[in-house]
Amino acid sequence: MTVDDGELLSDSNLFSIEVMAVPWLTGASIPIEVDRHSSSLIDGVIYLFGGIGGAFPWNDVYAYSIADNSWEVKAPMPEGVYIHQSVALDGKAYIFGGLANSDRRDLVQIYDPEMDSWSNGSPMPTGRYGSEIEVVNGKIYVIGGRNESSDMTNIVEEYDPLTDSWSTKTAAPRSCTDASSAALDGKIYIIGGCHNTSETTVDIYVPESDSWEFGVPMILPRSGLVSETANGKIYAISGYEDSSSNDQATVQEFDPVVGEWALKTEIPLARHWASSVSYEGKIYIMGGGYSTSSQNLTSDHLDIYDPSLDP
Repeated sequence: MTVDDGELLSDSNLFSIEVMAVPWLTGASIPIEVDRHSSSLIDGVIYLFGGIGGAFPWNDVYAYSIADNSWEVKAPMPEGVYIHQSVALDGKAYIFGGLANSDRRDLVQIYDPEMDSWSNGSPMPTGRYGSEIEVVNGKIYVIGGRNESSDMTNIVEEYDPLTDSWSTKTAAPRSCTDASSAALDGKIYIIGGCHNTSETTVDIYVPESDSWEFGVPMILPRSGLVSETANGKIYAISGYEDSSSNDQATVQEFDPVVGEWALKTEIPLARHWASSVSYEGKIYIMGGGYSTSSQNLTSDHLDIYDPSLDP
């Protein structure tokens, strides 16, 4: 306040204080500490599938209500897997491959949240784990990963849920695992990866023409990261550089309009092998592994990123 001729006057016309919003929030903790799992979003609920937090893969399923910020247990998977991927399509979640107790790597497990029940799809022609999976125009594309012999592969296969059938597509330019993926404008971006030699590489698959393009490389090399689209941009978040004991908290944003990457506000807990979904302009990142100076740990964190608060 100021004084003018003995009267108190408001200072609001003299200056203003700008309060900066924080782009990262914390949601309710996952009921378990987990990494190498997967997650899918259906009708405002995030479903978390499998993973590992001990010696064996889990078949646990947890559902997170975004509206209520709460978790509940759902029907377990028929077979526990880890280092797998899942996608949602037409109200169901499709879980592909991974490492299982039975040592099968061609599993297709389908979850119906309305019935809280499971069924199986036709096995993948190429059993694998550590692949990337996205949906474009009602078809599911499984890209790269490691095959039955644990060798990195560049195989691309398309799954049609309507006919429960598979077809082989043009192979990716590189064989890779520990990458991430995002779908934007009818194209699939395969970002970073390649395990202990982290890369900045971005390869783009165009399902309409069954062809590949080279994308703009990231600023920093990453493996074991997560990627999502929000508000017309792609976000490549956290992961490790060259070694899973070298976690990085970076958030890299790609703007396809200008064709450039930018660094944004870092994630509170740097980690790898997490899972993520995007919903109403926000990105939800769950679980993952991280390292301290003395040990490797597994997280129960749910971090929520709002890019609109990170200009």
